[in-house]
Amino acid sequence: MKKLADFFFTKLQRISSKEWDEISVVIVNNIQSQEINKIHLQHDYPTDVITYTLPPFPGEDTFSGEIIVNVEYAFDHFKKSFTFQKELALYIAHGFDHLSGANDASEIEYNRMRRRELRWLSEAQKLNLL
Repeated sequence: MKKLADFFFTKLQRISSKEWDEISVVIVNNIQSQEINKIHLQHDYPTDVITYTLPPFPGEDTFSGEIIVNVEYAFDHFKKSFTFQKELALYIAHGFDHLSGANDASEIEYNRMRRRELRWLSEAQKLNLL
């Protein structure tokens, strides 16, 4: 998992206008995801990924981020074309993509993000990171 996260971190650094220091990937279940989603985004349901960009500390110019990935949601939603591991990797890629500033609020933006994330997964698979 660490090598895969490092790979996505490299992708983030290439497309982001921010300078990143570190990214935490936190694995949660449906109950925890729903609680975080409700508290921070006012959505009362579990979700696949929640991301946060943390501002630099005073006097510093690098950002940190947190990607909260719902492992139970990944297990419940992986499709026949994806393994559970690939679904989970997709969620992690999606979190890194969000940290870059990408937004999936519209269908066009969602499709753009999904194409990029699938490309990243394909590259990661070729490097035996999945």
